[in-house]
Amino acid sequence: MYSFYLGIDLHRTKTYAVLIDKAGEVIDERQILNAEAIQYLEEYVPKDTFAVLEATRNWPFMYDLLAKHVVRVELANPKELKAISAAAVTPCPGGRCQGDRSHRRQRTGTAGTSLTTCQLPMQHQRRSEICGCTCVTENF
Repeated sequence: MYSFYLGIDLHRTKTYAVLIDKAGEVIDERQILNAEAIQYLEEYVPKDTFAVLEATRNWPFMYDLLAKHVVRVELANPKELKAISAAAVTPCPGGRCQGDRSHRRQRTGTAGTSLTTCQLPMQHQRRSEICGCTCVTENF
């Protein structure tokens, strides 16, 4: 078990991050510019952190940053993350719910669940046009 868990919702120019402790309490939740990711990790994210990053188009740069700052990083299947958050979100009155926020929190709180992650090639073995990962199902 890790002391902290970090869920990352990576977009083209911004990142949404949720950091929780092992008891499930939200320690930090914020939106940062991707250019500020290094500073955020250095200042707010402890080394004993397990990070889960959604496998979006621009995942390699964030994966590499996280790998330098935390003890474990996993790349998660976006379809499964959407299924987890959809199952966890109940419809809100008036149709206004915080689905994306729930999505990030569910990504962070995957401990004890089964989630398909990828075993990634080393940085020097990656090609930008092909991930080359081997997907496995792991229990966290």
